[in-house]
Amino acid sequence: MESEVLTRIPFSTDELSVVGSYPSFNPAVPGAKKYNTPIPPRVNTLAFLRGEKPLWIPRGADGVTLIPRIIPDNVARVFVFDANPLTPDESTGGLDMFGIKWVFVPQVNGSMVEPGNPTFTDANEWQDHIKEPNIDEWDWAGSAERNAAFIGTGRATTIWMMTGLFERLISFMDFENAAVALIDDDQKDAVHEIFSFLCDVYEKQIDRYQKFFEADIIYFHDDWGAQRSPFFSLDVCMEMIVPYLKRLSDYCHSKEMFLNLHCCGAVEDLVPAMVAAGCDIWSGQDFNNKKRIFDNFGDQIVVEVGSPIPLMVPGGSPPEPEKGIEAAEKWMELYGNHFEQKKAIASGGNVESYIETIYEKSRILLG
Repeated sequence: MESEVLTRIPFSTDELSVVGSYPSFNPAVPGAKKYNTPIPPRVNTLAFLRGEKPLWIPRGADGVTLIPRIIPDNVARVFVFDANPLTPDESTGGLDMFGIKWVFVPQVNGSMVEPGNPTFTDANEWQDHIKEPNIDEWDWAGSAERNAAFIGTGRATTIWMMTGLFERLISFMDFENAAVALIDDDQKDAVHEIFSFLCDVYEKQIDRYQKFFEADIIYFHDDWGAQRSPFFSLDVCMEMIVPYLKRLSDYCHSKEMFLNLHCCGAVEDLVPAMVAAGCDIWSGQDFNNKKRIFDNFGDQIVVEVGSPIPLMVPGGSPPEPEKGIEAAEKWMELYGNHFEQKKAIASGGNVESYIETIYEKSRILLG
């Protein structure tokens, strides 16, 4: 028997009425529109992730993502979504939670570890250089108070965790050394130790994300590939990374939270590792063959998929509404209409006609 919140409710066009807006991290940018949905987007999204039948297929607009500035990594990597955003003077990089220096690169609008200066080159030396940060020194309660307007608004709350397992190894060792350490029999045991140690630290953070920010989803950032291929084989990933990623996903599940793996690059061949690790969602770049991944694995992991038709036009102006409707109908044809067999989330949420049409079509399908 369905729970009360998931009782089937026929779709009404009144649900597309705008009843308010959600707060924006940027005062110069209007907040996302709040629609007259029959249940809050958070309730619907969590039901979907628990494997229940939601009232509509979740979209990116159904959640809010926090990237708190109290986490040193977020400031070091110049990537903060917080009520207290970084100033231009602060947006140059800095030290992460392990004291590793990151430098902001304006040309790519992102940060990287200061090159040519690895903390260590042999994984066996890690304990001589890496100490556990005291995360209780960070102002969790103050941050939660400052960000109170973004917490508990009825949308699913996601916390973005920068610098996962392989990315963190790269930050310690530089890329070449980290890649070799994954397959070097003389270093592999030490890499296992490093990843276990990182899980200790990350689990403590996850506790506090839930306690102070009411987090529902951990958006775990760990890129595994370049433009053409993965950085390592599926076998290496299964042996070296999956046990620790699974530990983190299991930990999230023990706290009734979910793990969304943000993993960029051409990583189609590594999706079985994401499934084995118990990841709930994969958010990867759309140049991967998302339809093939959806067809092969959509019954085991939720695939986040953007618009199947490019919506941006030259100059960055918004597309005509008809274009958004066309894209949404195509998305539903490819992904949404197969809900009973496989699961996808519609990423992107800036084109009103696109997100409204996916909502309406999926409401009619599921409601």
